[in-house]
Amino acid sequence: MKRIITSILLLLLFGLQVKSQSNEFEVGILSPIANQILDTNAKINVSIVLINKGPNVVNSNDKILFRIKIGSNDSTTFIDTSVFAGRLIRVDETVRYDLVDSFAFYGSNRYEVCASVQGTIAYPTNSSKKPGPCVGVLVGEKEIQNKINKVYFAEGRIRFELDQAIQNGTLQVLSITGQELLRKRTNNSKRQEFSFNPGAKGIYFLRVTESKGSTMINKFIVR
Repeated sequence: MKRIITSILLLLLFGLQVKSQSNEFEVGILSPIANQILDTNAKINVSIVLINKGPNVVNSNDKILFRIKIGSNDSTTFIDTSVFAGRLIRVDETVRYDLVDSFAFYGSNRYEVCASVQGTIAYPTNSSKKPGPCVGVLVGEKEIQNKINKVYFAEGRIRFELDQAIQNGTLQVLSITGQELLRKRTNNSKRQEFSFNPGAKGIYFLRVTESKGSTMINKFIVR
């Protein structure tokens, strides 16, 4: 009977330790760049930025498991890959990882590239429950596409420029985890600006959606 009770206590203790080691990560895509227009035979590299949101550090010898999703309305590819942390990652520290080299597309289409953390070898419950925004690229299309240029944040305001003015569109500011922080309507101008209180330094995304549904996104940094 004592052995059974001891075993149960050990299992409970182990479960609590695993739970205490469960970390949350934020993931943002650095490459490819949002709204790139690529030739049909183009290849891309996928690089991400990882933020350890804690509550624990990640040891340098732990291996981080990533899942990359590259898809269109015709097909989707999942790439599972892993990398050693390579350094002690403290809470709120940011690390860059290059995950995919020379990925070839299947043909002309619009593709979305997404990245998430599936766990680590030491603690499988480590994950990115709120992955950052996916990045869209246009492959094999020659027509000019509207896009966001020169987006930056300064003195409490976001300033950006569009290739073409948009009527009745929607502006959204997203955190690196994809959380909507602000939403408003566009004005009929290529150059636009509006007030924004980020609350913290880091990487943010500006998403613009046209009235017909097409979307463009670009990132900016609050320093």
